[in-house]
Amino acid sequence: MQVHEVSATTEILDVRHHSGKHQIRGAVRYDPKALLDADPLVLPLTHDGPIAVYADSDDTVRAVVARLKSSGYGGATPLEGGIDAWQDAGLPLEEITQEQPVPGEPGAGMKRL
Repeated sequence: MQVHEVSATTEILDVRHHSGKHQIRGAVRYDPKALLDADPLVLPLTHDGPIAVYADSDDTVRAVVARLKSSGYGGATPLEGGIDAWQDAGLPLEEITQEQPVPGEPGAGMKRL
């Protein structure tokens, strides 16, 4: 997905290992290892809507997108150029937010069915 294709209905996932001080405004942060290891992977996202994923490596993005798609999140796609392309386009960033637990992880407060 190109930066200019992101709409107000696009969910944005930040799965960077080294997050820095900023993220794309409205992005939800997850530990990529937790997403890849979750069985089953159940997130509070729509299964049929667009999901843009960015990370600090192409391998991580590809792995997370593949995992999301295999878990029924068919609209998952890499955000081309990641946060750098977003920033270069003059789009808004925000201070880094807390990483979200994957439902079913210890301490997540949500049990897998």
